[in-house]
Amino acid sequence: MAIADFIHLKVRSAYSLTEGANKVDKIVSLAKEASMPAVAITDRGNLFGALEFSQYAAGGGIQRLFHAGLGGRGPHVVDGRSRSKQQRHKTKRKHDCDVAGLGAAESPDHPLQAGALG
Repeated sequence: MAIADFIHLKVRSAYSLTEGANKVDKIVSLAKEASMPAVAITDRGNLFGALEFSQYAAGGGIQRLFHAGLGGRGPHVVDGRSRSKQQRHKTKRKHDCDVAGLGAAESPDHPLQAGALG
């Protein structure tokens, strides 16, 4: 089987509530039909579909990728001073990891730590 030159990295599932209507099993079956080795679900505000997506993707031989836009951008002003874009991004990444339970904010050598991804 040929491998696709393209994989979808921004797919909203029905668990994204106001932005998606794709059922998780259909996302996986469409990725498999298109010979994609991986597909991502990028739901907003939750990870409710992660387990179901993981089970269908594993059964279909598709690598599963997750992202949940959890909001929670850090404050842009601290002690009367504006924070740089990099500092705001680091705070948002730490918040998202904490909310998602990834614990990346606690481990300095974790790849999600600020600066490791650029």
